[in-house]
Amino acid sequence: SLRRRAHEEIGILTAIGSHAPSEETFCVRLLNAFTHRRHPVLVFECLSCTLYQVLRKANIPLDTTKRIAQQLLEALRFLKERAGVIHCDIKPDNILMRDSDRADIKLADFGSSCFRSRVEQMYRLKYIQARHFRAPEVIVRAPYGHAIDMWSVGCTLFQTHEGVLLFRGRTQAEMLALMTHKLGPLPAALLDRGANTAGFYDKNALEEFVLNADMSVCQKERPMLSMPRWTFAHAEFCSLLEGMLEHDPDRRLTPAQALAHSWFQ
Repeated sequence: SLRRRAHEEIGILTAIGSHAPSEETFCVRLLNAFTHRRHPVLVFECLSCTLYQVLRKANIPLDTTKRIAQQLLEALRFLKERAGVIHCDIKPDNILMRDSDRADIKLADFGSSCFRSRVEQMYRLKYIQARHFRAPEVIVRAPYGHAIDMWSVGCTLFQTHEGVLLFRGRTQAEMLALMTHKLGPLPAALLDRGANTAGFYDKNALEEFVLNADMSVCQKERPMLSMPRWTFAHAEFCSLLEGMLEHDPDRRLTPAQALAHSWFQ
């Protein structure tokens, strides 16, 4: 129920706040929580607009994208290494600007989040993560963990710089088709672990997985590495995104590895 989820969110935000000041965690600060007429009320610090609202108004230069990326990755590192929390719903709508004139952000909306120790409870949910930011292991319902947040951050940073969604699928099958077109096929080892793989893939005579989806959605889409506006100056940024958007969650960059990437040096 919504009331139960609200109490779980309060527990997660309280745990996050107990570890460090919100300026160090880059996560929104919960100031108070109470019940009014049987409805839970959460009071947060006053912040500005969402990153999504900023993207609707203007293009963001690469240097600003880098500043936002560093803060998001610091938030992920804190959530993984100290709080043991998986956010489960990172997207521009859930990233708040600290004020309207600077590229300082805080990660917000922990209503879908869970502690890593309780992630098995989340497997029972049909969907987590917004569709356009959903990791492949979530779509095929393979076991998942902190790496799903890194996938969402990669999609978010692409949109922050380019101003458009990386994967514009209208269904989960279209999302898999676009992932395959832009980043290559999903590894068989991941598909073997997916409880829902059979809903999207068939096997050929060689026991290879074949995506059963209409690939026409990819006709006007370019592979990620051939974006026409991208030049040599973007090579390091593109290299970082490749690591964030690795299909295999075991090979996907961790927050610490991403922060050590040459793009930030």
